[in-house]
Amino acid sequence: MPVRTYYDILGVPKTATAADIKKAYRQAALKYHPDRNPNDPTAQERFREAAEAYEILSDPERRKLYDQYGSDSEKRRPQAEQAGYTEYAPPHQQPSDIMEELYIELGWRLVKDYGRHIPADAFDAMFQEELEAGIHLPFLYERTRHPSTGAPVVWMKKIKKSGMKTRTYSTKETEDVSFLKEALAEVGLSPKDLSLSQLQKFAKDTGVSIGVKILKTLVGRK
Repeated sequence: MPVRTYYDILGVPKTATAADIKKAYRQAALKYHPDRNPNDPTAQERFREAAEAYEILSDPERRKLYDQYGSDSEKRRPQAEQAGYTEYAPPHQQPSDIMEELYIELGWRLVKDYGRHIPADAFDAMFQEELEAGIHLPFLYERTRHPSTGAPVVWMKKIKKSGMKTRTYSTKETEDVSFLKEALAEVGLSPKDLSLSQLQKFAKDTGVSIGVKILKTLVGRK
């Protein structure tokens, strides 16, 4: 049976660009992340393989060696470069920019499913490994009680926009407007209750970026 290459693992050709490799890893990381597949050893192994493949192929020098020598490439790296290098550090233990985007995407999925008041057990299940490892998640949240039911929730105060290509929102603007309206509703307001400048400040405080034209439409101005 042919040995699977790092390119095979990520599902890209050997001629793939750096952007192609990054996009393929994002998709694999989101699909196979251990938090989303807690009882699936196969998915967790796929996640590990994808992380290892990305670590090599995202580094131009290491990719060049890999293309020349295959699985023996790491042995041919200069000794100084190998110092302190184990095999690879799982990205969910050593967050990278891509893993930050993954956490943001998972955070948005919780917001999409539950609104800004996320059941505490759902939040903890999604980010169990990160919470136990003390990893700083890339959004501002607070553990509190739901204002209506009193149930334990995680209030998602601020969260960055997701850069993932796999998200299900129809457009970036739809995502931001939906989040803004929900935030206003939770304090008993609607966009038309505020002036344009007030709405701009509220959007900034909420952590979303919406164009002036859209904000004018929300407050009822042309």
